[in-house]
Amino acid sequence: MKTTQICTLKITGADATTFLQGMCTCDINTLTETALLAACCNQKGRVIVNFYIWKSEEAYLLQLPESMQKTLKDHLIKYRIRADVNFETVETDFLADKKTLWILTETTEQFTPQMIDLQKHGGVSFKKGCYLGQEIIARTEHLGQLKRHLQHLQSEHNDTQAGDIVTDTKQQKIGTVVTAFDAQHIYAVIEDRALEDSLFIKEKATWIAS
Repeated sequence: MKTTQICTLKITGADATTFLQGMCTCDINTLTETALLAACCNQKGRVIVNFYIWKSEEAYLLQLPESMQKTLKDHLIKYRIRADVNFETVETDFLADKKTLWILTETTEQFTPQMIDLQKHGGVSFKKGCYLGQEIIARTEHLGQLKRHLQHLQSEHNDTQAGDIVTDTKQQKIGTVVTAFDAQHIYAVIEDRALEDSLFIKEKATWIAS
């Protein structure tokens, strides 16, 4: 299991609030000094990066995996256009929960926020105005048609990594690992139809935790 290194991105500027409101799944206007787990998505409503975000005086601080910092900055800069928004990497205390299900390079743009239970952490606002990916995310929520959900798995072996494929007895893909802390704590997005089948990761027996 790999250790995820964490960094903090500081976002400032006269247009920072308005800009982030149009990019993040959470309601930026409700942020305080208490960190909230949220995300930025693509136009199809798939999570590009998730992060802890909080407000500190006139700045917004985003704590995320160091390996995803460039991905997030490139994504934000692409939509910044002429907005007065500045980005700076800073040192802060470690706030992230060590059991956070991070979206990494291996899993970026694969899941909607609901597939990784982001809404259960208050990280998705269904009341604020439009943001990138909002239409699909809101439609999925209101229609209740999500067919893949996050599952807590356990395995016989301890070599599972983010992005590993979960298969059924016919070796067909039925899910993807989001995060694996150890053999007893693997989290994967699984198709609901396959939950009664036997599961495998790297051809090794895997099961849903009781």
